[in-house]
Amino acid sequence: MRLRRRLLAVAALVGVVVAGQWPASNPVRAYPTSHVELSGHGWGHGRGLGQWGAFGYAADHGWSHNQITDHYYGGTTMGTQGDIGMSVQLTKFAGFDAVAFHERGQLFVPGAAPWTMYATRVHRVGPNRFDVLGAGSCAGPWTYVATIDGPVTMQGPAPADTGDHAALLRTCEPDGVQRWVRGVLRVVDASGTIQTVNDLPIEQYLRGVVPRESPASWGSQGGMAALRAQAVAARSYATAENRSSLWKTCDTISCQVYGGVKTLSGGTITQLEQANTDTAIAETAGQVRRHSNGAVARTEFSSSTGGWTAGGTFPAVVDDGDVRSPYHNWTASIAVADIEAAYPGIGTLQAVDVTSRNGFGDFGGRVLNMVLRGSAGSQNLTGDQFRSRFGLRSNWFAVASNPGERPAVQRGNQWFLRSVGGSGPATSSFVYGDPGDVPLMCDWDGNGSRTPGVFRHGVFHLRNSASTGAADVSFGFGDPGDVPVCGDWDGDGVDTIGVVRGFEWFLRNDNSTGPHHGHFFYGNVDDVKVVGNWNGDPYDSPGVVRGHVWYLRDSNFDGNADYVFGFGNDTDKKIVGDWDLNGTDGPGVVRAGQWFQRLAVSTGPADIVFFYGNGADRPLVWH
Repeated sequence: MRLRRRLLAVAALVGVVVAGQWPASNPVRAYPTSHVELSGHGWGHGRGLGQWGAFGYAADHGWSHNQITDHYYGGTTMGTQGDIGMSVQLTKFAGFDAVAFHERGQLFVPGAAPWTMYATRVHRVGPNRFDVLGAGSCAGPWTYVATIDGPVTMQGPAPADTGDHAALLRTCEPDGVQRWVRGVLRVVDASGTIQTVNDLPIEQYLRGVVPRESPASWGSQGGMAALRAQAVAARSYATAENRSSLWKTCDTISCQVYGGVKTLSGGTITQLEQANTDTAIAETAGQVRRHSNGAVARTEFSSSTGGWTAGGTFPAVVDDGDVRSPYHNWTASIAVADIEAAYPGIGTLQAVDVTSRNGFGDFGGRVLNMVLRGSAGSQNLTGDQFRSRFGLRSNWFAVASNPGERPAVQRGNQWFLRSVGGSGPATSSFVYGDPGDVPLMCDWDGNGSRTPGVFRHGVFHLRNSASTGAADVSFGFGDPGDVPVCGDWDGDGVDTIGVVRGFEWFLRNDNSTGPHHGHFFYGNVDDVKVVGNWNGDPYDSPGVVRGHVWYLRDSNFDGNADYVFGFGNDTDKKIVGDWDLNGTDGPGVVRAGQWFQRLAVSTGPADIVFFYGNGADRPLVWH
């Protein structure tokens, strides 16, 4: 039922050839294109608040920050807390001497000396033991001041909330950037590694966080409520953090991004704290999200949810505000060579199969588990592992270029085809036949593509194009009430028709009126009839499904099943297809619009799972 060219000259058959005479084969097929093409949604993990969605809800829906945080953080309520202290690991200094500068020469190190300095350098000389050095600038030259036990504190005279930036400390970072920070710097020995920590009140800390996480310009575009929601989320997240006994959080995307007040780099000053975000922080001062037990929630957030949050600690919800996001939809292309290099154990890549999703949104939701299939083996991955390895924006994606026969459904006399595997909308549709017709899709002209056919009261109407139009050929074969089937019965690369009457099969090698060429008995009257190529020979042969048990046969003569196994549920709709284009068909079932496909004719879990169509549709496959 796929593209198969004649493997040798086959004489016209009076009876159908026994397919079991041919050895089974599974030809190695490389991935059909040089790149794996992906379509996806969102940017980030998608848990909790979506920053672009919050902006959309504020600017387009008029939501308040309470409504926004209620929506994203289900199961929590708004609460309050005091201006607690924060301690932030400055990751650029990890393993490097701590260096700070005060432009008025008022930098003070308690315990080191009774005087103040312009620049101070702290160097670890032993377990919890540090040398303190002084200079006139970040570049030195350095003069020894004292050796003291840690932690070492570097501080200036100004309170954390001062508007006089010249009174604040600057960090002198290893890459040459200078950064103004509020509060004090604390140098510690973390298991033999020198680390620098910024200690300051949480409300001042947030001034360096919120504009780094959500653009302050949103406040001037109707999005002040989004900035307030970000302030509440950042405050709650920071409060709930407890990264180590030496600091509460860090300053990178691994925690939440903290930039301080402003930076000096290459002679350019960049202001990081912004008026709009300062206002949002002040207007929500002390507000946090709390769980029902009173604990402050660790309110994760990400740039763009893609239209659905991911669930987890907080219930998954639709994110209509995310249509604002430039990352609501995205595409990506991964070179097949890069996948094969990253996972050499698979050999030649043949397919990228998504095996489970979280069930929320387009494609069936975010990828939970997937398999890279190759000529030498398979590699199981989570969606997050695949995303991280190849730099994808999120784990919500579908593979657009995967090989394998594609899903289609018939609804009345409308046909909906999808040109890529996995969940998503139809990529083409057409009208063909009448409501009530029994649909088929087979390769009627041997060109390698399945096209529609219908069986109506003992008459087949076949069309050689997947489009609206008249039948290319119509002819009678069988009786009204027969079950129509189609397949390549003689191995010539052209699919032809057949009918099943009870458990009696009548097959014809031409798409025309005439006597049957093959006739045999197989299955029971009430079985679901299926056809496929189970062993990779040139011929299709029969199968039946009884409840959820499949009975497949490798030849078109009377006889017993060659394969017996369970797959799916009794009430599922049964389908068959070459899901990975390896030359053999596998079983599939459709349950309320969810497709479960298995590559082997054996009991086991589905290899490919996705959503397509509605529960009442008739499922079909095409290629």
